Amino acid sequence: MTVSEFYLAGKYATGEATRTVPVRSPVTGEQLTEVPVATAAEVDRAVQAARRAFDDYQHWSVYERAELCHRVAELIEANADELARLTTLEQGKPLAEAHGDVEDSAALFSVSAEDAKRLYGEVIPSTDRNKRMFTFRRPVGVWGTITPWNFPLMIMCEFIGPALATGNAIVAKP
Repeated sequence: MTVSEFYLAGKYATGEATRTVPVRSPVTGEQLTEVPVATAAEVDRAVQAARRAFDDYQHWSVYERAELCHRVAELIEANADELARLTTLEQGKPLAEAHGDVEDSAALFSVSAEDAKRLYGEVIPSTDRNKRMFTFRRPVGVWGTITPWNFPLMIMCEFIGPALATGNAIVAKP
């Protein structure tokens, strides 16, 4: 990722950010990269893009959303070594612990996929024998998350997995 790029609406986009912050190894102090600080306009663009995505995505069946979440879990697993390596570089965690975080991240998507299939509505008893009352679980919209540094992938996946599994869009800032 170059200094002025954000991942937005499914692709890297050039931003307006004029300020960056260095990412340094806590072990060596070496600068690993720089990342942009989003402007208010860029945050608005991200929310607007998520809203557009939500307009379609909320209509996906729970099985389509579960399939997507399982695919994300597979991609995390397929890239586990690189994700663990990056976590170790950026966090200073032992590699074995970073691998555990990556494995847990993949599992969070798989669990979210299966849990979403079991989010049934309910039939509520009525005092009127001629009426039936039902509840339906529906996506609510765009979620926003800001996650801490200590488990960078896993904590973000704790939000992204359930959001996607339940038909919501999400703007995530690690």
